[in-house]
Amino acid sequence: GNMLVIIVGAIFIRFTESIASPFRSLYIRELGASPAVFGFMDSIGRAVYAIVSLPGGHFADKYGRKKIIYMMNFGMALSFLVYAFAPKWEFILIAIFVANISAIYFPAYTAIEADSIPPEKRGRGYAAIGLFPKILAVFSPALGGLLVDRLGLVSGMRMAYILVMFAFLITALLNMLYLEETLENPQDFHFNELKGDIVSSVVSIKETWGTLSRNLKAFILVMTINAFAGPFGYLFHALYA
Repeated sequence: GNMLVIIVGAIFIRFTESIASPFRSLYIRELGASPAVFGFMDSIGRAVYAIVSLPGGHFADKYGRKKIIYMMNFGMALSFLVYAFAPKWEFILIAIFVANISAIYFPAYTAIEADSIPPEKRGRGYAAIGLFPKILAVFSPALGGLLVDRLGLVSGMRMAYILVMFAFLITALLNMLYLEETLENPQDFHFNELKGDIVSSVVSIKETWGTLSRNLKAFILVMTINAFAGPFGYLFHALYA
């Protein structure tokens, strides 16, 4: 059951995001931001995500996966609503903040994927989660190009971001109604425990690092290098083209 919900949600999100993403830098430039400002905003977004990812993993292991996933899906929908109706580039910064704070659900999403796939089928399960959304998303950039050609850059991108917003809303509802919690005995969330949770999440990173295998540490190192180098290209490839 969970696998079907996860795959359907991933299809909606991947298909619509791939309509908008190739033209994002052009859209933000059209709203008045220079490439330097655009890059700075993206760096701020990454810093926000780096901060929230620590408590995100802790929350997933303490309070469960399902609730944080669908609640933050609604947050992601809100961020794309701001993208769609931003009158100038400063509003994009608000959207980036909202999106990266909402991304606190990513560790919970990864955990529920792993929980929902039997260990002996985990490779095939992850392949299925990645395969079906990517197959349909093959057509998305071309559709985005048609939108931009027919409606103009700004109007076309606004329409594309509205589609992404609805994709996250639909996914949030699917997760809220049909996703099954996989954490046994999740605790109830209390705001007065928030400070302690954040401190615990930071402390647990050091403790967890000591338990990781050599292979996993090497994988994290490679991912770190890719995370640093990747944005040099894809953030500005549309401007370059």
